[in-house]
Amino acid sequence: MAFKRIALAYCVQLERVISIASARREYFSQAEPRKRFDFLCSSEACRAQGIKVSASNYDKLPQDTRKAAHFSKFPHSTHLPDCEWFVEDDEDALRPGESAEEAGQRRIRDKLDAYVEEFDPAIAEEAAPPPADPDAEEQPPASAAVRADAPAAPRQRTQRRRRTRDFEQLVDTFRQARAELPADEFKQLDIHISGLGRIALRAYFQHIGYATPGSAGKVFYGGADLLPKRYGSPNRPQGFRFKFRDRIDGKPVFLYVAPETLQAYPHRRYLEDILGCAETVRYFTLYALGRLVEAPSGKSYSLEPDTLRHLAIIPGPAKDDASQSSS
Repeated sequence: MAFKRIALAYCVQLERVISIASARREYFSQAEPRKRFDFLCSSEACRAQGIKVSASNYDKLPQDTRKAAHFSKFPHSTHLPDCEWFVEDDEDALRPGESAEEAGQRRIRDKLDAYVEEFDPAIAEEAAPPPADPDAEEQPPASAAVRADAPAAPRQRTQRRRRTRDFEQLVDTFRQARAELPADEFKQLDIHISGLGRIALRAYFQHIGYATPGSAGKVFYGGADLLPKRYGSPNRPQGFRFKFRDRIDGKPVFLYVAPETLQAYPHRRYLEDILGCAETVRYFTLYALGRLVEAPSGKSYSLEPDTLRHLAIIPGPAKDDASQSSS
């Protein structure tokens, strides 16, 4: 049996199974001095044996780089045979009930560190967050288990669709797929959007320079500069504003986050650390799920995220890196 890339792990300190994107948010949401987390395998049987998982780069801010945060097999660790991260030696063979198209998607996804098969854009209630992370991966219900009288299928769990509300994990999937997959495989890769259905992953993302005013229901992205002015009292979390480098119909496009919105966001320390990179990077890349609206004056446009959970800000490239572009 081979070992596939690990997408989820159990965080000992947080006491739940999380993605690497969630681990990064939680790490930077700690007060200084921050402490690294310990991780165990997400499979219950492995976890009961204390089998560890390595986590790399989650203690670093997301950058415009290919050194992505990721989980991996802990050196010299031995996972149990029914671990969900084991795969059959013959990955080209069709699995029970799997179509050729589904097998092709599986093989492409298995090349990625973080991947999302189904994204649920529903906005979780933020005023009273539940004990569990609302962005966490959804686990299959007990009713989804294999019947007791059915033949044993210890790796059946690897076939379940991974459904999440974690927007950053969706963005990580897109960024890594775009950077590392061959062009033909990137074009083939699809995703299931709750309430929308299955579409090509790249079709769910649209560069801001090609966006249509009034459009919504997709992820808009593009290079942007953080404007120096902050909004609100200096003694409280201050709002901020970005200006995109691309224009629409010759008009500038802005993204504004109000002070009260940042105040209510549970991971605002994480956002503040990202904004603090403004002096060392040439620009940021913003990813936002929301709507594009025209300002009342008609002189500009505003990209309005549905919620701060649907905004991802990637700092970089560094100012001394002249080889990167803003696309």
